[in-house]
Amino acid sequence: DAVHQMGVATRRLRSALRSFETLLDKEWADELASELHWLAGVLGTARDSEVLRTRLLLSVRALPGEARPDAVSAKLADICDKQCKLAFDEALAALASDRYIALVERLVDAATYPRTTDAARRPSSVVLPPAIKASWAAMRRRANPVTRRRHDTADPADYHQVRIAAKHVRYLCEASAFALGPKARKLAWQAERVQEILGEHQDAVVAAEFLAEVAALPRIGSLGFGLGLLFAREEARAAAARQEFGEIWPDVVRAKRRRWLSS
Repeated sequence: DAVHQMGVATRRLRSALRSFETLLDKEWADELASELHWLAGVLGTARDSEVLRTRLLLSVRALPGEARPDAVSAKLADICDKQCKLAFDEALAALASDRYIALVERLVDAATYPRTTDAARRPSSVVLPPAIKASWAAMRRRANPVTRRRHDTADPADYHQVRIAAKHVRYLCEASAFALGPKARKLAWQAERVQEILGEHQDAVVAAEFLAEVAALPRIGSLGFGLGLLFAREEARAAAARQEFGEIWPDVVRAKRRRWLSS
């Protein structure tokens, strides 16, 4: 879980730099965010491979005997283990690099001496609500392509963009809650609802694509049946997540939840 926790911390830092951009020196914040983006990419690859391996090997257990679950599990484990090793080797190399050490030093400096603008001298109650409103509006814009059509015809990539925007709203509201209180926390929870459901959707989409690639490999033979069952299951999970998102979205975006931002 260490890779996951480090990845979350990295994403929160990047989100904060973006959310509070009007309060920070732009060049300084952009350079720091760029280095965090590099680290997040390295950690993300390792974490994604870890999540995929765990998800598929758990799912194999439910296959019927005629689908040869043991053989399917062995094949998937072999492929996933190789991917995990490559990803974790890359992550370890990054953490041992001069670039990472320099980033840690910059983060320590940033925490001690943040490069703020004159706008940062204004009260939190004045500068934070507009930032939250802007972030929320961005999430709604990204949701337009999936809320204006049938959930089963929307592009999976569009759902992923909504998830990214929801995560940004969540992190911003959670950071702002220290100054703005429970209302910001409640708004963060609404964004988290979206993030969790669409996180399951993204995991299912990625797993289905991976299974399709494995099934297309040479000499798969009789394993194709089991892989096909797993693929169908992931497709069903993705569809269920899209359905659930469609059901909760109207409640999440109810205007009354955000009236306090304009008061």
